[in-house]
Amino acid sequence: MCISMILPGTGITNTIGRVFYGWLSDKGWIRSITVNNLTLTACGIITIFVPIYTTYSWLTVYSALFGFLIAAFVCLTSVILVEHLGLKRLTNAFGLLILVRGFACLIGSPLAGYVYTKTENYNASFVFSGVLIVLAGVISFCIPMIEKWRVLGKNARLFGGNGLVDSMMDDEEIDDRLTVNNSRRLDDIVEALAEQEFNKEKDESA
Repeated sequence: MCISMILPGTGITNTIGRVFYGWLSDKGWIRSITVNNLTLTACGIITIFVPIYTTYSWLTVYSALFGFLIAAFVCLTSVILVEHLGLKRLTNAFGLLILVRGFACLIGSPLAGYVYTKTENYNASFVFSGVLIVLAGVISFCIPMIEKWRVLGKNARLFGGNGLVDSMMDDEEIDDRLTVNNSRRLDDIVEALAEQEFNKEKDESA
């Protein structure tokens, strides 16, 4: 009877987490992708240590934490896609993402079962799953760096690599441009910089 109460507890904390992460994303204090990566990595870490949760109390704490942390991965998906790909690409991007997630869910359970079959130990399945979740979170930390490279690559394509954006923006300024409070997409940033430089040269010549 006690064990049967763990799953509803996970659902309750997950619901609370969705509301909390939605509120946090709306405030714009921290980028949604960063919240997603941190919570995803934390989920993996606590899952890796499932073998040491040998009491009902520890399992309850784990389930509650897992439900709360994984809520960010679910509720911030559309927000992250819009931030990085723009609203126009949301439909296609979301559909493709759901396809990939569906494939992962399709093979996830059989894969965990295969690990149990080979090891005859459910702990190994949890550790294996936790490692994969951590790996997903760590890989996602590369996204902001890819965004920076995209800005610089756009600069090279538009201005022949003359370093216009490089000279006007340092790493800290690029980071500021990529915050959730800035509604312009990366392409718009580069175009705005080009227009700003053009107007500056025009004023100087006048």
